[in-house]
Amino acid sequence: MVEKAKFHQYYHDPVTVSSKPNYLRFIPTGKMMNYFIVPETESAFTFINSWGKKQLLRAGDIVIQPVSQPQSFYHVPKQSFFCTYNILVTAHKASNNFASN
Repeated sequence: MVEKAKFHQYYHDPVTVSSKPNYLRFIPTGKMMNYFIVPETESAFTFINSWGKKQLLRAGDIVIQPVSQPQSFYHVPKQSFFCTYNILVTAHKASNNFASN
């Protein structure tokens, strides 16, 4: 979820959909992001994101890093990532033991 105060940083003004009354469609601004997919062989683990929140990652989840903010990173669950992000360049396979490095 995006906080109300930051919503317009990430989304354009709404587009009205005439076939669905009382429905607004928001299109993301489309900032470039780097991403890492946790290997399917990896056990669940936690990490502290860039704003200090502890997050749980499971196999298949994604770590995001905005290109414009290399010090910023955060977790996105697998099912949320693939329905909300447009992949322009496919991620490379990572080596095993991500959590122990």
